[in-house]
Amino acid sequence: MYRRQSCESCVGRRALQAHLATRPDAGDLIRGSGGIRKIRWAGSGRGKRGGLRVIYYWWVAQDRISMLLVYPKNEQDDLNAGQLKQLRKALEI
Repeated sequence: MYRRQSCESCVGRRALQAHLATRPDAGDLIRGSGGIRKIRWAGSGRGKRGGLRVIYYWWVAQDRISMLLVYPKNEQDDLNAGQLKQLRKALEI
């Protein structure tokens, strides 16, 4: 049994996955990241302004996407150098 909130987040997650599956280049490249991208995504009923930042990497050759981070836009604007370094290390890029 699903609570309404968790069900809404599942629908939002599926919508994001569908969007990135059809447009993997939709997010902006993060400078100095080795290809990591970010996209703003509307939270449930809040629009882009009150939405989320989704950080992901598009493995072009394999046509695969790795979702790295999702966080509320009001918590942090951009990733700092340390965070980028950790993500690059995790991806081995």
